[in-house]
Amino acid sequence: MMTLLSAENPSDSLVICPDKRGNIARFINGINNYTS
Repeated sequence: MMTLLSAENPSDSLVICPDKRGNIARFINGINNYTS
């Protein structure tokens, strides 16, 4: 996912990455909490 962002537009991905990474981390944590 991160590689796709950086491949499309490096300048935009630098701005998007922190927010996306936070959302992805929250999403993964939600799945872990749901499945455990």
